[in-house]
Parts: sequence; structure tokens; C-alpha cells
Amino acid sequence: MNLPAALPDEFFVKVTPGAARTEVVAWADGVLRVRLHASPRDGMANRALLELLSEHTGILRSAFCIVRGLKSRLKRVRKGKS
Repeated sequence: MNLPAALPDEFFVKVTPGAARTEVVAWADGVLRVRLHASPRDGMANRALLELLSEHTGILRSAFCIVRGLKSRLKRVRKGKS
């Protein structure tokens, strides 16, 4: 599954941490669903999410910011300047 070509500047991500593998599952109704192998402890899943977004978009990891939901499975992510 690939991300849409025109990823919005802000979007929601539904995260499933502790999965068997890291992958993008779906993009529907403005929500990106991903599975992350990383556990949710100590922010490891949040870092893995930003790395996954960077790999799939070709944009630097530092350009993505989680603006809401640091300790939740539903996160709001901003692309670009924060």
C-alpha cells in the first residue's frame, strides 16, 4: 500500500503498535492506518511512525510532527513546518 501522491499538510493516523511487521495498511476517509512492529513503550512507536512516513514519502523525518495523540493510537500528524 502506498500513500496518496498529495498527502495533506495535516492528517490522522490510526496506529497498531506491536504488530508482526511495519507496514502501511490503508488510506481511507482522511485517515492513514499503519501497523508498527515497535512497541508503544518510551515513544518507540512514535519514532517508528515518523520513520515510516519519511520512507514512504521521501520527506525528511524531521519534517513530520505528531501534534496530537502522543500516547494514543489515533494521532494527528503535521507535514512541513510546525
